[in-house]
Amino acid sequence: RKLVAVVENTGCIPTKYSWSSFCSEDVSKFPAAEASVKPGQNWKLERSLHVSFDLGGTYHCQVLLYNAKGEQIDFKNVTFTTNATCVCLGECGCDCDEIPVEECVEAESDPGDDQGNGGGGVGGVGNIFDNIGDSLGLGGDG
Repeated sequence: RKLVAVVENTGCIPTKYSWSSFCSEDVSKFPAAEASVKPGQNWKLERSLHVSFDLGGTYHCQVLLYNAKGEQIDFKNVTFTTNATCVCLGECGCDCDEIPVEECVEAESDPGDDQGNGGGGVGGVGNIFDNIGDSLGLGGDG
């Protein structure tokens, strides 16, 4: 996901603009930015949104626009939603916010199979990484 802001200078002289944002606690912070924009030109700013909470949810950001004097001249409230981050491991299925995959791995493991026989040397887990594929990621709507 990206946060995109476009500022158009509708005046007759070049103008300096700056913006800052304030987001929900679990959303990564972005540095403030500023630019001088010529008359009739646009300033497009893009920032990647990163959420540190892996269960998904609804998040909010407020983007503030300032003129050259530091006066707030506009703002926009933005709301976005993420889905749970899922980790999928072989026969144990996926961990999205239900039973953790680790519990399945422990239940399926044979403690006596630490060496050889597909045990992978990690408590009989076997080659669980063969089926990971592209299962890791942060989902979203849009």
